[in-house]
Amino acid sequence: DRKKDDVIEEVEKIIEDESVKKIVVGMPVGLKNNDTLQTTKTREFMASLMKAFGERMEIVEQTEMFSSAEAKRIIAEEGGRPDEEHAEAARLVLASYIKNNS
Repeated sequence: DRKKDDVIEEVEKIIEDESVKKIVVGMPVGLKNNDTLQTTKTREFMASLMKAFGERMEIVEQTEMFSSAEAKRIIAEEGGRPDEEHAEAARLVLASYIKNNS
């Protein structure tokens, strides 16, 4: 589908521009650590990443449970803009991955 192709092309540009060596995908899960509809969609996207880039680099998943709530709290506490929530949540997911894999 065209939207997915556009995303893969954009990821390709980022990989080249930023010399990316690994992709960390935030994996949404339910409150009981169960799969949700969004988990399924994210796994499908991850499969697309694996197909496009899996031979060149490692693609891993990191649970993103509570990352959005924590991001919202941090932004409110630090006086940030609400539109920064997704970027802050992504930063938290990546920090969690690094902490758990160092």
